[in-house]
Amino acid sequence: EGDADGSGFISFDEFERFMEDEQLQAYLAHFNVDVDSAWQIFRLIDSNKDGSVTLEEFISGLLTMKGPAKAIDVKTIGYDIGKEFRRMKRRMQSVDHQLK
Repeated sequence: EGDADGSGFISFDEFERFMEDEQLQAYLAHFNVDVDSAWQIFRLIDSNKDGSVTLEEFISGLLTMKGPAKAIDVKTIGYDIGKEFRRMKRRMQSVDHQLK
């Protein structure tokens, strides 16, 4: 039902209309996902940032992200962010050095 144009993908516009569906709202409530969280999930699973996802990707994203974050998940994200920050800092220092 979310794929109104039959393209095989759900766009942001289709998703917005789909969010008005009572069955979808009940589905999201069953997994303790509020509308704001669903938007975040939609954006996260849109890996190529083209504004659309397959219905399977969206449902899979909801299922894998339901429930509270575990401490190890939060620590892993913190570690990954720190690692990426250090990599970017080294790259910026290299560029800065080359520009001098």
